[in-house]
Amino acid sequence: MCLACEEQEAMLWRYHLGRAVERDEIPEGMVAADFEEAGLPVPGRTQTVTKVNPSNPFACDSPDGE
Repeated sequence: MCLACEEQEAMLWRYHLGRAVERDEIPEGMVAADFEEAGLPVPGRTQTVTKVNPSNPFACDSPDGE
């Protein structure tokens, strides 16, 4: 398969994964690992949001500390 065809196939697969996320269902032939590999949320699972609360978000990172 040529590179362009491989890329088109990968984009089409990602499109189908995205549509499944929008519908919030995992269609037949797809598994949760497919979504995780693509960096997408897995449909049907609740997503947890973690907030980072740094002690000092405006810390100076210059070498002399000024």
